Amino acid sequence: MMSWVSVFFQAVLVLGVAIATPGVAFGMKRDYGTHSGYLETVQGERDIKYSDLELLPPLPEGTSLTERIFNEALSKEFRDKYYEKFGRTEIERIYLSPNRTTYYNDVYGLKGSPQEINDERKKFGDYMLRRLAEVHVDDYLKNDPKARPIYEAKQAISNIQVSVQQFRFDMQYGLAGNTFDFIVINPYLANAKIRFEMDEASFGPGPVNETLVTLGNPITKTIDVEARWATNDGIASLVGRKTLTPALTTSLTLSTFTKDQGASPRESLYLAGLGYTF
Repeated sequence: MMSWVSVFFQAVLVLGVAIATPGVAFGMKRDYGTHSGYLETVQGERDIKYSDLELLPPLPEGTSLTERIFNEALSKEFRDKYYEKFGRTEIERIYLSPNRTTYYNDVYGLKGSPQEINDERKKFGDYMLRRLAEVHVDDYLKNDPKARPIYEAKQAISNIQVSVQQFRFDMQYGLAGNTFDFIVINPYLANAKIRFEMDEASFGPGPVNETLVTLGNPITKTIDVEARWATNDGIASLVGRKTLTPALTTSLTLSTFTKDQGASPRESLYLAGLGYTF
């Protein structure tokens, strides 16, 4: 038999539990709904209809996702940038592409070796990704009333316009490509631009690696001419194009060097080509 002392301590323990949890001890149902974080009832949860969160607004009727990501202006920018870097005409791009004779470029340390061309194409792909991100972030900031002041501040820093009579001078800094364009809008030439190219891998302006001077204008409705001079490399070129049909064009490329030394081979080119757009 248990001693009276043991019985006494067990009675005290039961009484203590009853005092600490009166609802449980006396079979009372506690009202949790009166406390923050508890629901009054969960009976209606099964009738609640949930929908997916839309991070982007729905596409307009007849618009594909590709067209939304690569809009017309951005596609033209990528195309022009690609032509500037790898050749402005089909025949020029074919001539400058790696082939078995470019082995000598590796031997003499000249620009245009297969590995260097591949590296340039990789850099161009990286630029496209950075530019895509920049454009769509800008689009979000522009359309969000709370974030729009940030977009306006960025545009004010990146774009400056000065007008003098019939001339307008546009100065544009490209964050993705780390370039600075000085564009002259004038009644005489359709394209008059100076581009300062800096290190694409760096964030923000830095030393200028190349300065490109471009002048171009249509001669007729089907013929246009463009001249370009890479001042650091010392390469000057003239490109003439004639449109035969909307898909078929002919081109003539003349190129020569203005310095004895430079990154590109010192050679004069006379290239005639036929291009077809599929």
